[in-house]
Amino acid sequence: MKGNNFYLAVMTLLRARKDGKLPPVALAFAYPVVAVGLLFDFALHVLVGTVLFLERPREWLLTQRLSRLIRKDDGWRGDLALWMCTTLLDAFDPNGSHCAVREQHPKPPTPAGAVSAAETTLTAAPACE
Repeated sequence: MKGNNFYLAVMTLLRARKDGKLPPVALAFAYPVVAVGLLFDFALHVLVGTVLFLERPREWLLTQRLSRLIRKDDGWRGDLALWMCTTLLDAFDPNGSHCAVREQHPKPPTPAGAVSAAETTLTAAPACE
């Protein structure tokens, strides 16, 4: 089973448990799958995540890194993390959202009397005769 299959297997197990369809015997067989899935997640986080985001890991799992970047990084790392979560992970999560939600940061207020870039218009120079 490949690493991405473990993610799908773990999400399916979580969905079955949430729906009350995972009996105790099946749960006993599920624990090793979850353990191996966590190992794959850690390895993916450390090896691929480090190269992809050009930073050392601060967390144990890739989802934790993605969530931190989504919440705290307004640059390309946060954008990439958001794309990875919404495009690759959310569809398979039982809750429909695998990572943190990006908060909208309010724009700083414009000082009184200042004209914002959106309010300026270009005017043509008078024609020379």
